[in-house]
Amino acid sequence: QITNSTEIIVSDANGVICLNTFTGTCTDSEDRLYIGVQNNINNANISYSTDGSTWVQGDDNVGTLYLWDSTIYDEKIYYGSTYDGAPSETKGGQTFKTCDFNDWTVDTSFVWSNAVNDLTIFNESLYAATSSTEEPGRVYRKYTNSTWEQVWESEDPTVKVNALTTFDGYIYAGASNNITRSSDGIT
Repeated sequence: QITNSTEIIVSDANGVICLNTFTGTCTDSEDRLYIGVQNNINNANISYSTDGSTWVQGDDNVGTLYLWDSTIYDEKIYYGSTYDGAPSETKGGQTFKTCDFNDWTVDTSFVWSNAVNDLTIFNESLYAATSSTEEPGRVYRKYTNSTWEQVWESEDPTVKVNALTTFDGYIYAGASNNITRSSDGIT
């Protein structure tokens, strides 16, 4: 069984660092702490540590400028990212997935979004929170072996969906100006 035990997001003047621990059948060795950070070539990289103080560079070419959030779903490790360009009806913030931290694939591109800000699991589905500079923030859902579907959209185009979490049988979406919740992940 794959578990995702802890996640810490740290932000500074140079960007966002995403720290996460992953254990289970998806990773190839002992427990590791993974760090995702923007590197000098404007591309995010992943490094890892087995002791919390010595770091080994893993993948230095994930394929995106920033990695915002991560989670385990369907025996893959997913990261949300920023889209480095102008979002359009065919391009936007992306989710990347991997099982070994070396071979990355783009799982999807959320059209009209600039970033996938958060990922969480609720009712055996993966959820993604997106934001845009010109479109409303949205929440998307994915079932095992399915495509993503939009399940919520802000009525205000200036609102970004920044955070997702689950608590006491609900999924919560933290937006720029409010918090909304759902017991079924749709309404």
